[in-house]
Amino acid sequence: MTQLALEERWKHQGIENGGLAAHREWLAAMEYSIEQVALSNRTFQVDDVTDYMHEHWKPIPTTHDARAMGAVTSYARRAKMIVPGGYVPSKRFNNRKGPRTLWKSLIYNGDEVI
Repeated sequence: MTQLALEERWKHQGIENGGLAAHREWLAAMEYSIEQVALSNRTFQVDDVTDYMHEHWKPIPTTHDARAMGAVTSYARRAKMIVPGGYVPSKRFNNRKGPRTLWKSLIYNGDEVI
């Protein structure tokens, strides 16, 4: 196995481990939220998914590590809801406008709300 193949395998293992370690309520809320955002937006980033959850879930579930979001986007990709479409700056000040994946919805069915 090449170094590149090993690195890709470790990356996917890390994403899956993040999902396994995430709090179940948070993971369920984020999986529901990413589906709802994908249904109503042609394109979006994970900040939009987090915003949706904060607006629609009370009390707001938490998890100890926001990197578990990789497991949420992997779930949506496997379910054929989204595909990556490039990069955009983060909407979060604390992320210093660092690059975020721009996700393209494969299930979009209405007017954009975000």
